[in-house]
Amino acid sequence: MKNLNLRKVQIEKRKVVFFLVVALSWVLTYSVMSPWRTVKEIHDAILEENVAELNKLIDFKSVRSSLESQLKNWAQNRIANYTASTLDVGGALLGSFVLAAQAEQLLNQVSAEGIISMNEKREDGITYSVAGLLEDYDLDYVGLNEVRIKVTNSDGDVGYVFMKRTGFGSWKVYRVYIPALNKRA
Repeated sequence: MKNLNLRKVQIEKRKVVFFLVVALSWVLTYSVMSPWRTVKEIHDAILEENVAELNKLIDFKSVRSSLESQLKNWAQNRIANYTASTLDVGGALLGSFVLAAQAEQLLNQVSAEGIISMNEKREDGITYSVAGLLEDYDLDYVGLNEVRIKVTNSDGDVGYVFMKRTGFGSWKVYRVYIPALNKRA
């Protein structure tokens, strides 16, 4: 009788250990796979034109800030090269004002509404949108709490979108990096 009770206790312990291992595996899998789920949520929100969901998943203020610094550096490099090659300081100054105005217009489009306004529905029923960039991408962990998403457009231009962990299984886009804006001319 004593052996039978001991056997029942051992079986119960194994069940508990098995349950804990399965639960821990599920939790870890959910945590590791959550960035891909977030990318899918962003993709779907763009196609569904869901402004509230995009605002929840993307920190547009931080994204605008990251793009603004890249645009300023790009403009300064262009103006410096123009001035050095032509010695036309007045032309460079005028160019800096034009570039600053264009940069401001571009940065104003970095919003949920701006992303949705880029959706293009053609007569043949094919839809082109920013969401298309999120259909074929590479996602890599940069650290435990940050991932980098490499996107490529139809012209082969590459860009990087960075997300940071905001909770156990939640992520938020906070930075965009465009290599073409950071090349020295």
